[in-house]
Amino acid sequence: MKALARVSSKVIILSLIPLITFSAILFASMKITADRYHNSQHMLEFRLHQTEQLNLIIRTFTSGIIDTTHKTRSGMALWQDSQKQVASAIETITQQWQGYKATELSAQEVTLVKSMAPLYQNSEKAMNKISAFMAEASSYSMGNFVDLHMYAALEPFLLKLDQLVVLQKELAREEILLNAELASKTNQMLFLVVSCIALVILLLGLSIFRSISKPLKHLQQTITNVEKQSNLALRVTLDSQDEF
Repeated sequence: MKALARVSSKVIILSLIPLITFSAILFASMKITADRYHNSQHMLEFRLHQTEQLNLIIRTFTSGIIDTTHKTRSGMALWQDSQKQVASAIETITQQWQGYKATELSAQEVTLVKSMAPLYQNSEKAMNKISAFMAEASSYSMGNFVDLHMYAALEPFLLKLDQLVVLQKELAREEILLNAELASKTNQMLFLVVSCIALVILLLGLSIFRSISKPLKHLQQTITNVEKQSNLALRVTLDSQDEF
């Protein structure tokens, strides 16, 4: 029984090692792929959110500040309503801009945002002046400000916002390429590991095959000698303690 158990253990080991090994590799590969996918999705969603913030700021400047100012100046909107719209636009711009700066920015974004600080201050002053003109219902003063100063104060900041939007697209593309490169390297590493394990399993199988075939050949040779010599006293000498 003990000998049979030893034989069975060899067969079980030879059968289970490939199964366990490839199961572990498959699990690791699935986990790495899933992690890469989730990380890629997270970064794309993050870039999309930042892009939406920046686009909202740009739209609010365009519709909430500039368009409202022109409508009020031309008499197409009431002073009180326009003042509320401008105040709401200023609040939205401030919240979105501060929210964007509070996110995890790349080195390129940090550099660009720092260069935008004085431009944002100028645009903020311009928005506050427009709001003050509307509170005073001063059409003449606001008209002069619009013609001479408004665009000079707002456009530099808006141009930088456009650059940030373009930068978001570039960063997203770089992150996609980086994830693709990492996935390729992971696949190469897994292929190398699988190849090494397959070689080890092959050598192990060859070793077990030899441990089985060598005694069998010895036994076959002994039986042949018994037949040729008609000597029933011949015995098979084996070093192993099992049927092999």
